[in-house]
Amino acid sequence: MDEAAAADFIRAAVGELPLIVRLPLEQAEHLAEAAVNAGAGAISLGAPRGKLAGMNGRMYGPAVFPLALRAVEKLAGSGIPVIGAGGVYQPQDVEAMLAAGARAVQIDAVLWRG
Repeated sequence: MDEAAAADFIRAAVGELPLIVRLPLEQAEHLAEAAVNAGAGAISLGAPRGKLAGMNGRMYGPAVFPLALRAVEKLAGSGIPVIGAGGVYQPQDVEAMLAAGARAVQIDAVLWRG
């Protein structure tokens, strides 16, 4: 999705409550500024697309953490409010996301393990 299309969707969704926009990790840096300028209150990182032979899907789990942490550092460093997500499996991961500038941290895949 290009910046203009993303901004149109976001402007249409903005209302009285803060809007958190989940961006794919591999496009977050490209789309984050346009999202915030269109009215997003914060950016949440989504898992990147992955590919195995003959399959499509999303990558998740601890292997994603270094990529997600780097994205948080870049986005937070530019002043964009970001919710850290991606590969967060341990308390130390939460601490690292917050230290990198995340305003909050989202966990999901770790909860699936049980």
